Amino acid sequence: MSLIKDYWAEIMNEFELRRTETNASRSGPDETPLTTSQLWGHYLEHQKHITSAVHNCFSMMIIIWNGSDVKEDETNKAMYDGLVDFLLHTLDNDLHPLEVKPDHPQHKMVKANLSVLHNWCNKFEKYIPDLRQKDALRIVAKYKDSATSTLRTKSILTYSYLLTENDDHNKSVIEMNDEDITYLLRVLRDAIDSPNGHSKKYGYHVDELIEGLNNIAVVDSNKRRLVDVSCHQKSLIKDGVFA
Repeated sequence: MSLIKDYWAEIMNEFELRRTETNASRSGPDETPLTTSQLWGHYLEHQKHITSAVHNCFSMMIIIWNGSDVKEDETNKAMYDGLVDFLLHTLDNDLHPLEVKPDHPQHKMVKANLSVLHNWCNKFEKYIPDLRQKDALRIVAKYKDSATSTLRTKSILTYSYLLTENDDHNKSVIEMNDEDITYLLRVLRDAIDSPNGHSKKYGYHVDELIEGLNNIAVVDSNKRRLVDVSCHQKSLIKDGVFA
C-alpha cells in the first residue's frame, strides 16, 4: 500500500514542477497561468509522462478497488487503515476540480477512489462513523456535479451512506436528475439480467443498487423521479424491484 502512496507523491511532485515551468513559459500579453484543471488537460498532450504515470496508478487502484469488494474483515481493515486518508486526500486536494473527458486518467482515478469508498460504505458499516469524522461527506460531495452520470451516481450513492438519520440539511446533495435516475435504473436492469446478479459492465450488484435506491429515496424529489422513470421501465416493476 505504501507503493501506490509513494508513487502518487512522485506524480504530484512532477505535476507541480511542470506547472511552474508551463506557466513561466506563458509570458504573452494574452496568456494567463493555467489552472489546475486546465493543466490536467494540457499534460495529456504536452507532458504525457505524467498522465501515463497516473494511468499506471489507476491500474494499481483497480487491484485495491477489487479488494475492497471482498467482505473479509481482517483483509479490509488493513486496506482501510492504510489507504483511507490517502484516498480522501487525493480526492480533496489532487484530483479536484475535474474537467477532463471520461477516458482521461484523472477521471479514471476519481472513479476508482470513489468506488473504493462506496464499497467500504456499502459492505462495512463500521467504517462510516470514521469516514464522517474524516470529512468524507464534504469531499465526496465535490463530485456530485461531475460531467458524467458514472461519477455523479458513484458520488451520490457513496454520500447517501454517510448521511445521518437527522441530517436534513445535507440531504439535498443526493437529489438526482432524470438522467442520473435513468442511468441508475439501466445499471440495475443490467445487474438483474446477469446470472449472478452482478453487472460486469457497470461493476454493481443488485443488492447494493437496491440499497442505494432506498438511501436516495429519502429525498422526496428522488422518490417522485424513481416512480416517473420506472413507469417507463415497466419491466422493473414487473420484476418486483419497486413493489
